[in-house]
Amino acid sequence: MSRYDGRSGDPGSYRDRRSESGFGGASGYGSGGVRSSSSKRDLDGVESPRKPDLDGLTPFEKNFYVESPAVAAMSEKEVEQYRERREITVEGRDVPKPVMNFRDVGLPVEFEHFT
Repeated sequence: MSRYDGRSGDPGSYRDRRSESGFGGASGYGSGGVRSSSSKRDLDGVESPRKPDLDGLTPFEKNFYVESPAVAAMSEKEVEQYRERREITVEGRDVPKPVMNFRDVGLPVEFEHFT
């Protein structure tokens, strides 16, 4: 007998509360289809979201990766074992070693608040 078997008679159980949600009777879903309180006509006065102004941003090159000393110190065997353990497959030449810690990503100073 499951520890959940006795809850069907509990007035505070999920099974009893879900019928109070307004989406139909005891089945919970099924009856009445999707209900929405808004329609296209209700949205006529709403502005579309503004597109961000990207012209004011400072440009940066996308090739800013510099291998950290911790990543550079990894042997080929360590790299191979890490990739196997994480199921990482790579193709091509000069594939960088995997970064095991976020702080080793080597992002520019502008991105330091993410670490």
